[in-house]
Amino acid sequence: MIHEKEQLKPFTLQPRMTRKLVRTAVIGTSPWAELMHYWGLKNREEVEFVAICGKNLQKCSELAKKFDVPYFFNDYREMLRKINPEVVIIVTPHFEHKIMTLDCLENGSHVICEKPLGLNQEEAKELFQTAEKFKRKHLTFYTLRGTPGIRYIKKMIEEESIGRCFHISISYLSGSWQDLNRPGTWKMKNSFAGGGALIDRGSHIFDLLHWWFSPIKRVIGNLTTFGKTRSMPNGDDKVDTDDASSILATLESGEQASIQVSRVAGGWKNHLRIEIYGSKGSLVFENEDANAKLGKIWGATNNQKSFQLIDIPKKFQEEWNEKHPSPGIHKCLTNSFFESIRDNTIKVSPNFEDGWHIQKIICAIKKSFQSKNWEELESK
Repeated sequence: MIHEKEQLKPFTLQPRMTRKLVRTAVIGTSPWAELMHYWGLKNREEVEFVAICGKNLQKCSELAKKFDVPYFFNDYREMLRKINPEVVIIVTPHFEHKIMTLDCLENGSHVICEKPLGLNQEEAKELFQTAEKFKRKHLTFYTLRGTPGIRYIKKMIEEESIGRCFHISISYLSGSWQDLNRPGTWKMKNSFAGGGALIDRGSHIFDLLHWWFSPIKRVIGNLTTFGKTRSMPNGDDKVDTDDASSILATLESGEQASIQVSRVAGGWKNHLRIEIYGSKGSLVFENEDANAKLGKIWGATNNQKSFQLIDIPKKFQEEWNEKHPSPGIHKCLTNSFFESIRDNTIKVSPNFEDGWHIQKIICAIKKSFQSKNWEELESK
């Protein structure tokens, strides 16, 4: 169903390459879609946020009014036919990512897809290859890459501020499912979610390691489900996604990494701590905020006896608003994507190939848990 606010007259689409604005639609009406993607699009001058699609038509109507979006639908295929958006952002449950992305690519749209790119590496590979086949621009939305502290750490690593990196320790913790009596959702099922804490939180970490240093070469992991049953809407109360996972990894460039992810770590909403140790010095990053705010960085050189707080340079905070960080995060993360639509020489990152690589890591960790052995990954 299509809604035209205030009885707008039917529009006539101009050829895409003659448009000044990039006509963009979003599939998904979750709080995260609104917080990150709706506000992010409204912050981009070159974007025309033209349509919203979701299962609840009343909610779509309310969001369309709030964000001054002219059209809304409860059928994304109808939206593709009638609006023909140049870009579609997919912010839906994981099990819907594959079919929606394929339909959008085949329709002619460039696609931004929330992580995970698919339920497994086979789905992610198909989406990457299809996007390349149709010559569409593609981006996998790994939020942390858009945050100031994370981007500044990448700069320091590139400038060899810590020298050769030896090892990294990372914990990414939440207490969202600590209450084992809390009713479950689709995220409790592998067939719908593709994993639990491992895919929700671990995927962000694997992407950072890949982006900061090099692809992961080998892994071994331990996955645990503490709440083995939860009340489910469909009556199937068995939980088969992990509540917590511990991973050891070796990167292609030689670094060792130890990673702990959890959704049953009481006291934390969205706590991320990263420790990086190198030949010239060390870095520690810490952030505790569900919206991935600025965070803090401490550093220590070989000549220092303790860590000192490091100021994040203003140039890494140009798009930053402490009270409303989402638009700045979204802009920094999607700049390459939107710029590449008009300039084909610009490389998009993190793209679907990156999303596929992360899914290969997750699949290897699951395999290692079953085999109780290290699993090797093919080079990207």
